[in-house]
Amino acid sequence: MYLIFSIVTYYYAGIWLSTPAFVSAGTLFKKVSYGVALPGLIIGDGIYQHVAAKNVFVRTLRDSKHLQTNTVIHWSTWLAINLVLGVFGYIVAETVPILNYLLGLACTLCSAPFSLIYPMLLWMHDPKAYRNGSVRQKARCAFHVLICLLGLFMVVAGT
Repeated sequence: MYLIFSIVTYYYAGIWLSTPAFVSAGTLFKKVSYGVALPGLIIGDGIYQHVAAKNVFVRTLRDSKHLQTNTVIHWSTWLAINLVLGVFGYIVAETVPILNYLLGLACTLCSAPFSLIYPMLLWMHDPKAYRNGSVRQKARCAFHVLICLLGLFMVVAGT
C-alpha cells in the first residue's frame, strides 16, 4: 500500500514533491487533508502531553493536599506544567535539525519488533505442539516464523 501510494505520488508530483505529500495535490485537497489530519494530530499530541504532564504533576505535588483538591495551587501547577511541556516540545521539534531522522530510527528500531516480532514469538511459545502437529498446524507455525523473519528484515533494512 505504501509503495503504491509513493509511486503514484512521485509520478504526479515528481521532483516538486512537498512535505507532507498531500500539499502537492492541489489547494482543495490540501485544505481537506489538513482539516481531517489536524484534529487527530492535536488530540494525539494532547494525549501524549497529558501523560507526561500528569507524571510531572504527581511528582511535583506528591505528599501535599493540593494533589487531589481543587485549589489555586493545584490548577496553576497543572496549567503551568502543560504550558511548559508544550513550549518545550515545540522548541525541541523546531530546533533539532535531525529530529525527523531520529524519529524514523526510533520507529524502525521499535515498531517492527513490537508489532511483528514479539507477538509472533509469543504465539510460537504458547502452542509448542504446533511444530510437531498436523500439516495445517505446521503451516501456521511456518507462517509465524515468516512474519518474524519479515520483522527482522524490516529492522535491519530500515536502519
